[in-house]
Order: sequence, then C-alpha cells, then structure tokens
Amino acid sequence: MAQLSCTVVAAKNLPSKERFSKSDPYVVVECADQDFKTKVIDNNLNPTWNESFNIKCPESTTEMVFTIWDKNSLTKDELISNKFILIVDLIFPGTSNKCELIVKLNPSFETALVKSNRVAEAQNALFKAHCESLAAENDKFKENNKKLEEQVGIMTGENDRFKANNQKLEQENAKFQENNAKLEAQVSKMTAENAKFEANNAKLEEQVGKLTGEVDKLSGENAKFAENNAKLEASVAQLTGEVDKFSKENEKLAQTNKALEDNVNKLENNKELETKLSKLQEEVEKFTKENEKFAEQNKVLGETSAQMQANNDALHAKIAELNQQIAKFKEIYEKMSAENEKLSQIRDDFQKLKDLFFTQLDEKMQAMDRSLLEKLAADIEMMDKEEGMSPEEFDRFLARVPKHLKDKFNKIALDFKKFDTNNDNLIDYNELSKMLDMVMEQ
Repeated sequence: MAQLSCTVVAAKNLPSKERFSKSDPYVVVECADQDFKTKVIDNNLNPTWNESFNIKCPESTTEMVFTIWDKNSLTKDELISNKFILIVDLIFPGTSNKCELIVKLNPSFETALVKSNRVAEAQNALFKAHCESLAAENDKFKENNKKLEEQVGIMTGENDRFKANNQKLEQENAKFQENNAKLEAQVSKMTAENAKFEANNAKLEEQVGKLTGEVDKLSGENAKFAENNAKLEASVAQLTGEVDKFSKENEKLAQTNKALEDNVNKLENNKELETKLSKLQEEVEKFTKENEKFAEQNKVLGETSAQMQANNDALHAKIAELNQQIAKFKEIYEKMSAENEKLSQIRDDFQKLKDLFFTQLDEKMQAMDRSLLEKLAADIEMMDKEEGMSPEEFDRFLARVPKHLKDKFNKIALDFKKFDTNNDNLIDYNELSKMLDMVMEQ
C-alpha cells in the first residue's frame, strides 16, 4: 500500500450557483474508491480550507479527482468544477513518496468532453438520487404492502371466522326454527285439545245444568210427595182414630149385644126383643162391613205410603248419585282448568324464550355487521398515508358493503357530505362511528 498526504489549500474566482447569494463551496477528494470531504465555507467565492488528508491507496493507483460543490439545504448539491491529477506527476527522483500537494483549480478551463462528462455525471447523480428516492418509496410501498397483506390475512381469518360463526348461527337458527315449529305444532295440538276440553266443559256444564234442573224438579216432586205423605199420614191417623172409635163402639155394641143376648135368653118368648135384636144384628153386620172396608182402605193407604216412601228413598239415592256426578264433573273441570293454565303458561314461556332468542340473535348479527363494516373501512383507509376516508374511498367502501346492509345505507342517504360533519373532506373515526350507529339503528 502507498501513503499519500494531500492538503486542499484554497480556490479563487469560483462561479456562483445561487441567485440571491454566493455559493457555499466544499471540496471532495477521490482516490482509489475513497472519498474525503472538506468543510463547507458559507457564502464565499474565494474559499480557504487548509485541510489535509492522509490517503492509503494501492500502488496501482494512477490518478486523483478533485471536485468543488455548492452546498444546498433544500435541493441537491450542485457541481462547480472538477480536476483530474495523475499521481505519477507528483513523484520526482530523489524525493520521498510523501509530499504536500497545493491544488489550484481552474473552473473556467473546461473542454467539451469534460463538460459532457460533468453534465453526464450531474444527470447520473440526479438519476441516482431519483432512483434512491424511488427505491426508498418502493421500500415503503413494500412495507405498506406487507402490512396490508398482514391485514388482509387477519381480515381473511376474521372473515373465515365470521363465515364459520354465521354457519353456526344459521345451523342454530335452523334448529331453533325446527324446535319452534315443533313447539308451535305442540301448542296447536294443545290448543286443539284445549278447544276440545272447552267444548267438553261446555257440554258438561250443560249436562250439569240439566242435572241441576232434574234435581230441582225431583226435589219439587219429592216435596210434593212429602206433602202428600203428610196428608196421607194425617188421613191414616184420622181413619185410625175413626177405626179406634168404631172398635170402641163395636165393643160397646158387643157388650150391648151380649146384654141383649142375656136378656133374650131371659126373654126368649118376647117378639119385640127379637125384632130389636134382629135390627141390632143387622146394624152390627153393617158396622162390621164398614169396618172391613175401612181396614181394606187402611191397607191400601199403608201400601201407598210404603210405595211413596220407597219412591222417596229412590229419589234421595238418585239425588245423591247426581251430586256425586256433579262433584266428579267439577273435579274434572278444575283439572282441565289447571291444565289450561299450565298450557297458557307454557305458551307464554315459549313466546318469551322465542323473543329472547331472536333479540340476542339480532344483537349478535348487528355486532358482526358493524365489525365487518369497520374492517372494510380500515382496509380501504390503509391504502394511503392519510388518516380518514376521502370521497373516493367512501365510494369504494359503499361498493364493498354487503347486499343485506346496502338497504340500510340507502335509507340514511348515500351522501358523503352528510357524514363529513366538520367539512374537512374526510370522514374520521368519530364520524365513521356515528355513521355506523345510524346504519345499525335501521
């Protein structure tokens, strides 16, 4: 390796590259793929640097390049002048390889070839800077694309999960609908049975009414029979009294007859007594026949009273049987009423369960729809660097909205300005949330 010491001293009469001020020059020394740069002298066309550089270069190195540049803060630095020096010209016999070089650059000396090279180098520098800028932008785009791919992967996973959840919800909904159909069939069947029970209840109530009327009728007849029995018993008692009276009179007549017989025995030859005795005998026979008639009537009345008592007992037994049937009918009616209340409670509970299920299902579907819309908005909004959704992005967002949600957007109007409340031509997160709230309320 060779060692070379180089000192950049000064420059004079440099051309100005600025419109309203002087250039800000600095020198770049190039040797064997190495660059050395002096400090910048602001606003000066005759700068003095006095800066030294120790350069290690291969022995095969043949030249050095000196270039003067104008430093710019906002744009790229501009080339002022350049100079090529052969290293062999710096080495003299009897001198060491280390020498101090004072460089004087002449910016006005420029051949057509040098000018062409300078322009080509400037264009190459600009092209290189542009390529570097494009490469940086490309790297940013690659990074954004990578982020978008990650977001797309996440959203694809989310969409797959949403699809799986939707399938599960659809299956559950189908099961609930099937169970609902079964329950509705059972309710319909129970309603039909309830109608039959009500018809049977009406018939039973009608029969109970008829039986009650029969019981009332039988009770009236029983009262009449009781009244007739009382009358018959009074008549029997009266006849019994008269029979007793006739019996006593018969006894008296028998005693009189005996007395008369005794008298007849005493007076067998008395015809008048015979005549009276004959009459008395006729009257006794008459009373005896009447007693027999009364006895026969008394027997008939006794049989009639027994028959009426038997009828009365049968009526009491019938009334007791009817009361038992009425009690059974009432028990059946109470059981059927209790079953009807249970069926009504089951129907009300099922309706509440049905309403609760569909309410929860609607809430889940709304949450999923809102999450989907937020994912779509985030996906579209991340395509550029600006925060918020522009009118063009809003149109792309509406184009990607699912069909079942487009009707809701149509109801609240598809007007960008309606949701851009602060009139900044962007829909930010808060405005997007308000818009989604309005959509979900539809």
